Amino acid sequence: MSLGLRRSVSLLWALALGCGTDAASTSSDDTAGLADMTVSPDAAIVDEDLPLSGSDGSAGGDAEVDTNDDDSHGSDAGQSDAEGANNLDASANAGVPLLEPGAATFRPGGLLVRYFPGEKPLDLSGPLPSGGELELLRAVDLTPDTGSRARFPKAELLIAIDGGLEVKTAGVYRLVLMVSGAAQLSLAGYGVVDVADGGEVIAFDRRVELSQGWYPLSLRIQRDVLHPHLQLFFGPEGALLEPLAGAQLGYSEAPPPGTPDLAATLQLDANGARWARLRGATSLPASLRLDWTGSKSGSLALPDATREHSTVIGLDAGGSYGVTGTFTDLWDRVVTTDTVSVTTPSIPTYRPGGLLGEYFQGGSYKTFETQLAARLDGPVDMPNGQDGNTSGSFRMDMAVDKFAIRWVGGILLPEAGLWTFIFTADDGNRLYLDDELMDENWNDHGMEPVSTTVNLPAGWHPIRLEMYEQGGGGGATFEWDGPNTARALVPGTNLGAAVSDKSGNPSATLSASPGESNGTAVVTVAPNELASVTVVLTSPGLNDVVLPVSSPTTSYRWSGTVPTGKWTATASLTDLAGNKGTATTSLTIP
Repeated sequence: MSLGLRRSVSLLWALALGCGTDAASTSSDDTAGLADMTVSPDAAIVDEDLPLSGSDGSAGGDAEVDTNDDDSHGSDAGQSDAEGANNLDASANAGVPLLEPGAATFRPGGLLVRYFPGEKPLDLSGPLPSGGELELLRAVDLTPDTGSRARFPKAELLIAIDGGLEVKTAGVYRLVLMVSGAAQLSLAGYGVVDVADGGEVIAFDRRVELSQGWYPLSLRIQRDVLHPHLQLFFGPEGALLEPLAGAQLGYSEAPPPGTPDLAATLQLDANGARWARLRGATSLPASLRLDWTGSKSGSLALPDATREHSTVIGLDAGGSYGVTGTFTDLWDRVVTTDTVSVTTPSIPTYRPGGLLGEYFQGGSYKTFETQLAARLDGPVDMPNGQDGNTSGSFRMDMAVDKFAIRWVGGILLPEAGLWTFIFTADDGNRLYLDDELMDENWNDHGMEPVSTTVNLPAGWHPIRLEMYEQGGGGGATFEWDGPNTARALVPGTNLGAAVSDKSGNPSATLSASPGESNGTAVVTVAPNELASVTVVLTSPGLNDVVLPVSSPTTSYRWSGTVPTGKWTATASLTDLAGNKGTATTSLTIP
């Protein structure tokens, strides 16, 4: 293709969208048919791996536009060199070819794509190698982000795409192929594009006149190793073009020759008290239906035809189940797997009001060895929900740095559905669901989140949060986002702890002393069991000083301003069973 026939993709978009370029002023037959091309900006994907503009004298990172074929690209598939060039020249300059649909019918839903790693045939029109990985391609839109790079890294790769294109209304249509690498595209046996590897993304703009019906489509690509890119746009002339996709694509009514039989496996990936994640794998694209019986029966359909399935099903805690998978391939061939056994653990009875926070300091605090105290925390909102101490002591009688907290208990989901849990902390943080680590960032950092999104049934689910504070500022918040629930702190009423009542009245060690600054005091309370704490300072002739109420805890610390005088500090305790207790001490503020 001559340089006069090439234009950068920026020119293509400018002409298509009217971005300051007057198509009429482009006085060259090379751009015939380009001015009225309209391509959706949403469909445009920039290949960040393309060479920089100006390298080697080419258009660099921009795709080049070809509205005609010439000898530099070889001949069109199914035609002689001369016939291919003449027909496509006529299409661009003297009218468009009229193509008739084929006799074959197709199943709507996509094209068949086969990947042949390591293959580099000398002739794309020759027979395909044996084997290949077959999948259903729902859109001809394979860019570096959406295409084959992740599965097939930088190596030789032959891609074969076959099927049908359904035209519902007769008329003139545009086909725009954006590709890097060698490519052959044919429609109803007519060679539309035949190009050698140009080492860059090139856009081929073609017009064809089509009747109503199914048109066999064939596309062969020898992927460019450095710039993998394949997009095929289609639509009526003058209309908005989108990548070829959806129900207008179809695949063969019968398996292509050499297609293997359907084989499938189903395995348990992980499970918790009220859920199980199962993974299915097949030799061919197939839909999946899961059926389970036992303590609870149910079924789940996964209609997408793919070779790998992974999903979560909701179960009851403390049950035994048998799960089978029924796979159906693109041609209605069915395979049912062996039964997979699932046993879910029981969950404790949770007392609503907060998670049980276990506070650790000293020794190897990051491994939770030396526990100082415990408290029911709900919501988890530190330090804002505690004493406003941004140095991170969280109103515990401990140093403000080098401590760790582990919150354990359950979270009550009001509805079934897709739930996201976000645990943000300074420093390290971990998030567990049903004792399975979902996400972690166990390093020193500022307030940063870890999160997970899981499809869960309504009800209680075991949860565990872990954090440590190394130094500087500290904090922790626990949020959710789910069905009919906007992102917010998880309220204490939806958090619970597996804690039991104790007999007898609670008692505590109470300490009150002047603070380091004049006119301040420090008050600490250490109950002998989990108990809510209310502290009141009284002095004759002075207003009472009422300290903030604590949720059930085994350690309470407060520091603040207290007027000069002699005071009596009284701590009122209420344990989980409602039993009461008190402790008193004196305080003198000079």
